[in-house]
Amino acid sequence: MTEVTVGDFSACFPAALRSEVAVVAAAVPTSGLAPAAPFVVRVDEELVSIPYRIYNAELSHD
Repeated sequence: MTEVTVGDFSACFPAALRSEVAVVAAAVPTSGLAPAAPFVVRVDEELVSIPYRIYNAELSHD
């Protein structure tokens, strides 16, 4: 079983999607606030950490 680290955005998705998640995460503005109330669920044999809410700035319209 895969260990998850709460607060790691890639931990919200199964390992098979992590390379795609890294591309999207690089394009999304970061936040100084941690995700709110994450909970861990099992997807097949993996654990993923799903935040109740994230606090990221909006993307610019440029």
